[in-house]
Amino acid sequence: MKDSMTNEQPAVLVHAPHRPLTEYYQTEQDRQACLRRIFDDTAPDYDRIEACVQPEQVMATLGATGLTQVGRHLELGIFSQYHAEKARPPA
Repeated sequence: MKDSMTNEQPAVLVHAPHRPLTEYYQTEQDRQACLRRIFDDTAPDYDRIEACVQPEQVMATLGATGLTQVGRHLELGIFSQYHAEKARPPA
């Protein structure tokens, strides 16, 4: 969603993922290989979804419904996660 004052797109927030779940993998290399395999297996699906509905369109639609603080960040560096707050009624 564009900032109406500057007409610029806001920066996408990137949050560090949770700590590695070491009890599921014998080595760090095993963990990285598993994550790479999951990413490689699902990337075409996410590319298709994002090609159909651009992140800016999702954010604009959320804002048009009256939600505030609309934003997007990358989860695990690969998944788009959108967030917004319900508009508060005037006091």
